[in-house]
Amino acid sequence: MQHLSSLRLKHVLPFFENQIQAELSSIDSAQWVDHVNTNTYEGSWRVFPLRTLRENKEAHPIIQSFQIETGRHWVDLPVLGSLLSIQAIIKSIPVCFYSIRLMLLQPQGFINEHRDRGLNLENGCARLHVPLQTHNEVSFISNGVELPMEAGDLWYINADQPHSVENKGSISRINLVLDCEVNDWLTKKVSLC
Repeated sequence: MQHLSSLRLKHVLPFFENQIQAELSSIDSAQWVDHVNTNTYEGSWRVFPLRTLRENKEAHPIIQSFQIETGRHWVDLPVLGSLLSIQAIIKSIPVCFYSIRLMLLQPQGFINEHRDRGLNLENGCARLHVPLQTHNEVSFISNGVELPMEAGDLWYINADQPHSVENKGSISRINLVLDCEVNDWLTKKVSLC
C-alpha cells in the first residue's frame, strides 16, 4: 500500500476560538512539561497530557505524556473535564483515541526533522492535529511539503514521514495532538482528500 502524505481532512469541528483561548490560558504554565527528547528540538517545546494509559492516571505528567507506545486501556485525565471547548472538538471526531496531548512550541522554537516510526494510517495508528493557537509565522513541514495549518483545521499527519516545525513568531503555537486507532470513518475521510 502506498504511504499517504499528511492531509487536511474535510471535517467541521466545533471551534470556538474565544472559549478555547480562555481554556488554554487557564492551564497553569507550571503544569506543562518539557518534551523529553531534547535532541529533537531547539528552544522550548512543551506538552500537557489530556488522555493517558490507565496505569499512568496518577503518574507524573512526564509519564502521562510520553509513555504512550504500549497499552490498550486509555483514560481521560480529570483536567479534560474542565476544558469543555477542547473536549467538544475531541468528541466530534468519531475514532477510538489513545494518547491526547496539547503540544506547545514557544516563539523562536524549532522541532528538528524527525520521524515517529510506525505512526501512520497503514499501520493502524494515526496521528491527528488540530491547531488551537497558531499564526502565519509557524511552518510545519511534512515530507518536504509545508502544511497550511490554520486554527480549527483537522489534519491527518503521517508521522512516519520526516517532519519538522518552526515558530518564527512572537506567539506560542499550540496544537491538540490526538493519536487514534484507524477506523472506517478516518479511512473514508482520508480517501476524500
